[in-house]
Amino acid sequence: MSRPSASAAAAAAVAKPASSAAPGSTAQASSGDLDAAALALSLTSGPPTSIRLDGLALTKLVKHSKDAHPSTATGLLLGLNLEGALEVTNLFGLPRNALRSDDSNDERGNAAASAGSSNASATRHITTALSLLSSVNADANPVGIYVSSFLGLGAIFTSQVLEGLKLVGNLMDKEGAASAKGGDGMERAVVLVHDLAQSAQGNTVVKAYRLSSEFVAAYKSNDFTTKGLIDHRLTSSSVFHELPLSLHNTALLDAFISTLSTPSAPAPSILPPSSSSLLSHPPRSAIEPAYTNLALAHTPVLSSALEQTLEQVDDYLSEAGNVGFQSRQLARERTKLEASIARKRTENAARVAQGLAALPTLGEEERKLAKLLKSEPNRLETTLMLGALDAKARRTAEESAAATVRLEGARAGTI
Repeated sequence: MSRPSASAAAAAAVAKPASSAAPGSTAQASSGDLDAAALALSLTSGPPTSIRLDGLALTKLVKHSKDAHPSTATGLLLGLNLEGALEVTNLFGLPRNALRSDDSNDERGNAAASAGSSNASATRHITTALSLLSSVNADANPVGIYVSSFLGLGAIFTSQVLEGLKLVGNLMDKEGAASAKGGDGMERAVVLVHDLAQSAQGNTVVKAYRLSSEFVAAYKSNDFTTKGLIDHRLTSSSVFHELPLSLHNTALLDAFISTLSTPSAPAPSILPPSSSSLLSHPPRSAIEPAYTNLALAHTPVLSSALEQTLEQVDDYLSEAGNVGFQSRQLARERTKLEASIARKRTENAARVAQGLAALPTLGEEERKLAKLLKSEPNRLETTLMLGALDAKARRTAEESAAATVRLEGARAGTI
């Protein structure tokens, strides 16, 4: 008889009916059995298709992003992935610049290898934090990272985010998450982005993304050449997939909030209010109407969005120029090598005609050079920069569209 899979065993443990219990035993499974079953389901689940964020975790995310501004806040997400439904129950922040590449590989042509190098200090910090959480019986299953952004979602198109997702993927793989059904840990890790500019305007905007399978395959093989991008059908818009995000609170928190009801106002009376009535229901002034929805967009928001877009254009053009320079340099070296090979072949033909032995066409150094010249410049950074440029341009277009409508309304006299 074949052994049942881990997911089937976990599902049976979670959904075990009370009638199957032996007489005299409790109908409910122990907390440890349920936790083990949930963890087994998490280890065999595929890439997440939806995310449910706990309200307390959202509060921590917003506070960390606000405290770290103007720097980028980064942290680790904790939870469980149950058959594609990812439950984010807790999170904790990481030190500044924790997710960065090592300085030992700073060549621009090796950007992918630099982005994929592990950071020992971040790994030690995360491992220590997870062990402390486990010691107090808290959720200690890493499922992704979060980053803060200002004016747009361009913060996810960086090598630091890829480094963080790879780090989380490695932690998930160590726990056995990369199974035949679960797939690669890096593909299962998610990233949450919080826009601080929207929070300043009274709107808390948090979006969830995960890496596409095409990008993970190209990243694992470090194949970001022109042919590799075509073979994987990879563009800047297909690097990340957006996931639906919902917010929920625990039952205990909902029960506590339900008790925080505002006392009803006393009924109108012709008698003057007593002292106890004034203490329990102090008089309130009328709330002034808010016209924030009718106000024009703040000038710093529009100017900052446009400034960031222009800076991203400059960065992309600079990186594209570097890639073009490397391509031209490789082409020149390749032409020189081909000319040297043709010259040696001509000399060998003359030597053979004279009855002399032919010399080797390629020496040891030339063989190494020929192997290097077969490669192309890495286009990972240009792909990420193009995705960041698209995100920032969309943000600028949204702000400009809203401001244009309000300006036209004010000029027409409708506002």
